[in-house]
Amino acid sequence: MEEDIRSDSISVGTTAIRICTEREVKPRSEVILTNSSAGGQSITLTFGREANTGAGVVLLPYAVYWATATYGYSPTQGSVWAVASGAGAVLSVMER
Repeated sequence: MEEDIRSDSISVGTTAIRICTEREVKPRSEVILTNSSAGGQSITLTFGREANTGAGVVLLPYAVYWATATYGYSPTQGSVWAVASGAGAVLSVMER
């Protein structure tokens, strides 16, 4: 089976957006989300529901959220949402 690999940089603002869709057919084995914002914005992540600032996993600038089946973690198979504390935030996404 061919592996789905995604590597993107996404602009995140103060309105929540879905950054990863649900995975039903090909399970997600790894997800790495990095707050690449140079302007000091934090980014809040939520899993399976729309994000609200500060209510979820909060990534400060250059912080990383990482989950991989290789080391025994279970990456979410549901949707992943993000919202930033200010306009112009950047989230780097790698999933497979």
